[in-house]
Amino acid sequence: MPIIEVPNAIRIGQALTLTLRDCAATRDCHIIQNSILLSDPVTLQPDEPFHYFPEAPGHYIIRGTDCAASFDVLVDIDVHPGPVLAGRMWFPSAWTAAVGNGHESAVMTMLPRLIRAGSVVYDIGANIGLYATRFLNLVNNSGYVYCFEPNPVATHYLSHNLATTGARNYLILPLAIADRRGAIDLILNPDNHGLGSVALAKQGVKIKVDAMTLDEAVAQLGFRPPDVIKMDIEGGEIMAIKGMRETIERHRPALIFELHGRQAARETLKGLGAYDWQIPGENEQYSAQQLADIFPEACLQVIGVATDDG
Repeated sequence: MPIIEVPNAIRIGQALTLTLRDCAATRDCHIIQNSILLSDPVTLQPDEPFHYFPEAPGHYIIRGTDCAASFDVLVDIDVHPGPVLAGRMWFPSAWTAAVGNGHESAVMTMLPRLIRAGSVVYDIGANIGLYATRFLNLVNNSGYVYCFEPNPVATHYLSHNLATTGARNYLILPLAIADRRGAIDLILNPDNHGLGSVALAKQGVKIKVDAMTLDEAVAQLGFRPPDVIKMDIEGGEIMAIKGMRETIERHRPALIFELHGRQAARETLKGLGAYDWQIPGENEQYSAQQLADIFPEACLQVIGVATDDG
């Protein structure tokens, strides 16, 4: 009888190693996360480690036709499910609230240098509005914030969170920004609504969403030109950047990007040589090529400012 070797528990943020033993053939296995069946199976090879990165805490089961194992993903904070009001923002759960409120502080401290009263900000991957609420505060009544978010669950929270600010100078677009117009797959993690991806190979719930290029959106929908573009779309940046080159070249906005690995950095930064780049929390300035050369195989936020001679 095949067995799946797996640790009893790991901490959130760690990779899990699964190994199929006592078996001569591969097995397709499904992952059940907190009693939710994730749609696509994973294929385990005999005696070869399979690395899996859980995106949410809780109890997991991996099950094949003749083998099964389980493990727990642990955190030190409350994982009680259900919507939570933390400060003035609604979060899908207490866990996402704790993570969200402590996330990306280095970038947040740099925002007043990039955004001022009257600025126009494009928030690509607005999620539930952590950045967008801050953007609205900085642009004041004379600026504007365009929020792009294809995840319907995140859009629900985003709408409520922006409404509580009392501002009216924003627009939410339930669209994915990509390299073409049409319907594309979005893979959602049912217990971590901030991690939807149109590009990363991951486990989750797959839905179809509408997509278009940013260049097309700006031209057809009559948007005000951007002073800042923030993009955090969980690996979709390679697709998205191909459809926003004209907007960037024409308006030369400041860029706040979250890049997911070395290849994503190389492809995204290609053609952005007219920008100086910085990693928030560091003082070093990089050219696009220098940043691509030193970029780690990890998720990292970067900020680009157009050079005077660009």
